This record gives sequence, structure tokens and C-alpha cells, in this order.
Amino acid sequence: MYKLINKFSVKVFLCCFGYVMFSGFVQFFVGSGLFMAWNLFLAALPMLFAMITYKIAEAEQWTAVRIILILFCGGVWLLLFPNSPYMVTDLIHVDMNGSNHGGQDILQWLDLVHIGIGLILSTLAGMYSLYLMRKIVDKKFGKILGWIFCVIVCGLTGFGIYIGRFLRFNSWDIFNPVRLISVSFKSLDVFAFEYILLIAFYTLCIYLIFHVFFVKEKNAD
Repeated sequence: MYKLINKFSVKVFLCCFGYVMFSGFVQFFVGSGLFMAWNLFLAALPMLFAMITYKIAEAEQWTAVRIILILFCGGVWLLLFPNSPYMVTDLIHVDMNGSNHGGQDILQWLDLVHIGIGLILSTLAGMYSLYLMRKIVDKKFGKILGWIFCVIVCGLTGFGIYIGRFLRFNSWDIFNPVRLISVSFKSLDVFAFEYILLIAFYTLCIYLIFHVFFVKEKNAD
């Protein structure tokens, strides 16, 4: 199983490296490439921590030290995970000059293609990381709790993306919890709940699609 993880992760990381090179090209012509490369870097980090957590959790017996490491790495993963589905919100940066069928400026289309490729890569890395974390819960506590874990993560992701997109908080703002909690809860209104539920639904749907077309196929092989 871990060999499969290594092969998949290497492919994703290589694709991310290629995307960074492409982002430099886009930055030169459009001027918006670097921020997407940074966003993809943040979106790929959850897969790294999910792999570390999965490797630590492989042992049959969980010692106290191993449990602490799992909780720490898993906590970092959960903190970073919203960065992966967050990239879908970067589509708002695409400017087609108000045209509903797109303009004829090829650089605008280049910007759209650039963001689209980044979105695909971030989604792939993020959903695979969620799969690995769910497998840990499956193995230790059963499949039902594994899927409940997924739903909870999707809900927290909706909240994380909301405070990231609208309140401009970042993952490291967790080190200032008083301000984070205070500002976040003061901002909650009807739109906030609708947005959180929508993004949670989106994340869960994307994971289900990933599970059906990737996990099922791999198990069938």
C-alpha cells in the first residue's frame, strides 16, 4: 500500500513542480502566476503531512509517543487541508471583461487555463490526503466512523475557506486564537452559513467522485 502512496505522491509532486515552471511563464505574460504557484504549494502540503501520519499509524500497536505524533501530524494536516479545495475560489480572479462567452484576449484565456490546471492538481493532492486520513480512521475505528470523519472534515473545511476568503485569515493565524475566534464568530451571518455549507458540500462531492473513480478502480485492480 505504501509503495502505491509513494508512486502517486511522486507523480503529484512532479506535476506541481512543472506547474511552478508554468507559473513563471504566466507571471511573465499575465503577471498573476506567482500567487497561484504559492497557493498550490500550500495545497500540496496536506498530502505530505497525510503521508507522514499514515506511515506513523501503520504500526499495529500505537504507543503513547506514536499517538502524540499522529495527533500532531494529523492536526497540522487538518489545519492545512482547506488550502486544497480553497483553490476553486481563485476562479474569481479570472477577468473576461464582463463577457459571458469570453473575450478575445488570449492572455485572459491563458490565465484561466493556468488557474484551472492548478485547481485540478490541488484537488487531486487534497482528496488523496483525505483518503489517507480516512484510511487511518477506518483501520482503527471502522468504516462508519471513517466516513463520519470525512463529513466533519468537509464541514470544517467550509468554515476554514470562509474565514480565508472573506476574513483573510491564514493557517498560521491559529497562533493567535483569541483574535481568530473573536473575528470569525462576529462575522457569522446567514450568508456565512450558506457559504460554509456550500463549500462543505462541494468538498464532500469532490471526495466522493475521487473515491468512486480512483479508489474503487485501484481496489478493483
